[in-house]
Amino acid sequence: MKKNISLVLTVMMVLMLNSACNTYRSISSVTKVSQLKGNPFMYQLSKAVLKNVAAYAVKIGAKGSGKVNMVTPIADVFSSEQIGGLKELMTLSYNISPKKMNGGFDKLLNFRDLIMFVGKYGKGFNFYSKNSSL
Repeated sequence: MKKNISLVLTVMMVLMLNSACNTYRSISSVTKVSQLKGNPFMYQLSKAVLKNVAAYAVKIGAKGSGKVNMVTPIADVFSSEQIGGLKELMTLSYNISPKKMNGGFDKLLNFRDLIMFVGKYGKGFNFYSKNSSL
């Protein structure tokens, strides 16, 4: 009887330790938003940015509006004429200074880079806002 109880307790402890928390992953190594659950800020930011970008792409009729994810190249979704509107959206939604946006945007290759850029230079994040532009 004591062996059974100790076995059950050991199994329960192992299960609790393995499932107690999400594994932290850096945003630079992920390909899906769900892989960021161990990093709550970047997880929420990624969901918000991708949602805003996808809604903007549909609104303006961008060529790749249906395939916006972490590793999608920005150039596959937005043409060079549409990039100005994307910069303005990021500037207004995440309070990034236009100087920083114009200076660093050309180095961004995919939406993961854009999310890291917003995380670094953005301010006043409110992921639970009822405002649809945030």
